[in-house]
Amino acid sequence: MEVITLISSPNFQEKQVGYLAAAVLFKCTDKLFTLIVNSMRNDVINGVEVNQILALSAVANLGGRDLAETLLEDILQLVQKDTTTHLVKQKCALTLLSLFRSSPDTVGTQWIDKVLPMFDIRANIGCALSVSGLLANLIPHIKEEEMIDEIRHISIGVLRTLVLDKVCPENYVYYDVPCPWLVVNCLRILKSCPYPTSKKDVNLLEDALHTILQRNEMTKNRNHDNVTHGELFEAVNLIISYGNETDPELRASVVSYLGRFIMYEEPNIRYLGLDYMSRLAQLSGVSDKIKKHQDTIMASLEDPDLAIRKRALHMLFSMCDEENAEEIVKKLLEHLKTPDFLIKEEMALKTAILAERFPPDNQWYVDVITDLMLNAGDFVSDDIWHRMVQIVSQQDDLQEYACHKMFELLQPTTVHEIMVRAGP
Repeated sequence: MEVITLISSPNFQEKQVGYLAAAVLFKCTDKLFTLIVNSMRNDVINGVEVNQILALSAVANLGGRDLAETLLEDILQLVQKDTTTHLVKQKCALTLLSLFRSSPDTVGTQWIDKVLPMFDIRANIGCALSVSGLLANLIPHIKEEEMIDEIRHISIGVLRTLVLDKVCPENYVYYDVPCPWLVVNCLRILKSCPYPTSKKDVNLLEDALHTILQRNEMTKNRNHDNVTHGELFEAVNLIISYGNETDPELRASVVSYLGRFIMYEEPNIRYLGLDYMSRLAQLSGVSDKIKKHQDTIMASLEDPDLAIRKRALHMLFSMCDEENAEEIVKKLLEHLKTPDFLIKEEMALKTAILAERFPPDNQWYVDVITDLMLNAGDFVSDDIWHRMVQIVSQQDDLQEYACHKMFELLQPTTVHEIMVRAGP
């Protein structure tokens, strides 16, 4: 009750303490919660900026169905009022996001058109930044195609202003990068939208993506690098999500830019480069570009960082085809002789899959599987040699070769158990 009294107080300091206490001590399921809701609503609609901000912050922290049902319309009216300050509108956008996360069924998305006018950086970039985070989370739940098209169009316009025109208030420029947080939010919004149908939007978007991709050079300023890399990897995410709809030249240039990352000394940068490149390998028109970095990727198998070794293995598996299968499998077999026990089992399985998927001839496949059993017997599952036996039994011209091969390998007095199982 004391908390409720403090919230209702006309004194700012007491009201502030009351809201802090409510956010810490109350839950939306408490019996007295409805009394707090009424006090919050009074502060939201009374027109005093500091009280509105306190109330909206508390609503965002508490969330829940009751607050959503009681305050949703009031918050939306606040957003649409011309007299509402920009700071309060920013708080409204963040509060709506919190209410949606806590009670999506109650909040819904039918009111999106009411907050969309805030997504205008010419009016106020702070409001645009706040509402962009709201839209990035809500757009996957929007069903109306016309609304999605409008949001996509506005997002591309924001990218043009910030990335191409570089128009941004000075206090939102972070280490010479115009409002990178808004750029990232726009890219996330676009990732949940279909590929643009308007030629003008397509050209603007691809120009913006090219510009973002070109800003990938490492500098001596870590903060600058962080924001440019953040934009770059979000742009790559967007290109991957569009699949083969984007310009082939754009997809190819992404691989070239990422190729620089896998050669940097910084482990985190190398990991991200390998990760995104492996995802790009699934798209058409990039395989030749990726193959140019094959030696660097192979060298990453020797990296002291386990995460990078795993990414390199996954990358080699993704980029393998008929042209480079023999070279990649040979490298994997060589690495299996090293004491890298943490990835040997996964490497043995991937090697067996590649050998079966891209064999230049059946004898080569048998040689690979027998080498696997010879050099990594403890990490070769029964399924691998079972599959070899099945293939040999179906190929009459292969059976004699396989028998001679296994007979030779079983001659030593110390033979791994897996070889003994496969031999008969």
